Amino acid sequence: MSPPFVIAIPAKGRLQENAEAFFARSGLELVKPRGARNYRGAIADLPGIEVAYLSAAEIVQLLAQGAVHFGVTGEDLLREMIPDIDARIVFVEALGFGHANVVVAVPQAWIDVHSMADLDDVTTAFRETARLVLDRIAAQARARAYREVRTRFVRCDEALLAEAKKRYGVESPFGGPTSSGMLTLHCPPAQVHALASFLRQRGAENVAVGDLGYVFARENPLYARLQAGLGG
Repeated sequence: MSPPFVIAIPAKGRLQENAEAFFARSGLELVKPRGARNYRGAIADLPGIEVAYLSAAEIVQLLAQGAVHFGVTGEDLLREMIPDIDARIVFVEALGFGHANVVVAVPQAWIDVHSMADLDDVTTAFRETARLVLDRIAAQARARAYREVRTRFVRCDEALLAEAKKRYGVESPFGGPTSSGMLTLHCPPAQVHALASFLRQRGAENVAVGDLGYVFARENPLYARLQAGLGG
């Protein structure tokens, strides 16, 4: 059996609440099957992942040792406690609370690993787990940045789409209007009303607006950043 992919988060207080909320927004529910007071948990419906609840200093120490693979902790503490940190830690994403970052440590305990290139074989499974987690986080971040706008009318064409993109910063995730004039757009929340007014002025009878749960794209900038930090 392969060892678990370990994610370390703060063990108490506001930082723990913020970290759990961050993962929850991405559909990654942190659970404690052995009880609320236990310092080990998991992610619901994602086998092979262990969540370790630790102090900030313990997170840094275990990242440095390679005993945990993702950690939510402060960059200042990491830089204070880990020498040559930029060669050993990949900073993936600033989380916007407590001056914290999601970080990934390159394991140091594997004695047959002498260079970044040596990690390709031994980290294949862990990289796939990291890709899965970061894929959900990136997809949920995209979803928060947009609202889905749908409409259909005869005069909906490529010229109208180009104007909407220029004016309102919309994206057309599935291409231009269909032959029947059906159009799906992703619009920044602050521009939704202006876009709806624009579409109705151009002939739309109805414009439907909805929240997005996830927006999965071919490219994942978070995983790409991790790959770059690990040397491809």
